[in-house]
Amino acid sequence: MNRLFFFLPILYSFTTRLNSNKKRIAWVLSYYIPVAICVFLIYTKHTYTECLALSVFIIYTIYASYEIGYIYNDTELIKKEKNPTLRLENENLEYYENNKYKIYLTRSIILIVLILVACFIDIKLGFSLTVSCVTILLLYSIYNSIRNRYNIPLYSLLVYTRYFSIFIFSINSFDSLLLWLVYPFCVTLEFMSKPRFKFNMKWILNNLDMFRSIYYSFLLILIIALDSVLMIDKIIYILVLYFLAFRILSFIFLSKKYRSAS
Repeated sequence: MNRLFFFLPILYSFTTRLNSNKKRIAWVLSYYIPVAICVFLIYTKHTYTECLALSVFIIYTIYASYEIGYIYNDTELIKKEKNPTLRLENENLEYYENNKYKIYLTRSIILIVLILVACFIDIKLGFSLTVSCVTILLLYSIYNSIRNRYNIPLYSLLVYTRYFSIFIFSINSFDSLLLWLVYPFCVTLEFMSKPRFKFNMKWILNNLDMFRSIYYSFLLILIIALDSVLMIDKIIYILVLYFLAFRILSFIFLSKKYRSAS
């Protein structure tokens, strides 16, 4: 069995989490496109082709570190849980046990090489990626060591770091905070609604698409109100409008699908 997914970034996510076309399309729409939007708006001196390639490179590098947390979660953390979520088959778990040091060493080397390439492309980009990747590894090490409500803020920070930390050195601090509202805070509320945290938030869990549509509608109103007092970066506007359109279309499409099935 080909087990390259243990060693090469992105492949592990596509094998264990993004393992269907629907999930991959959703990943592109909810992750790749927002990151690409930021790249296109920040690296304005680059051509569209260069920005497209740069966004792929950034995501690949981020996942090179992020998937180390995934692998540890799926192989080591499950040993400590009573009812773990098993994402790997027994033969893959056995392969991991026999090759774990090789896996982590290979991934560490790949990550270092990618960061060095980033520094060669642009020293500021290399610095931003280094900070983001190191932060991801530190957060994941803490996140994987606990299983309680403290996972909630750690999860929120992990999502923020995966999405937007690479860009915080290119925009002002207030807009960096607004980026947290653009996506990480929304999915944090969804994360909190899981039964294991015992918050009274079942409505969110049972009406995700409606909740997301309402969330981005209110967020757009908030951004417009803030813009009357503060100068909001166009990145925030474009991302909010994108997610609002995406979530409303998802809600309408899914609702229509359910009505047709009933």
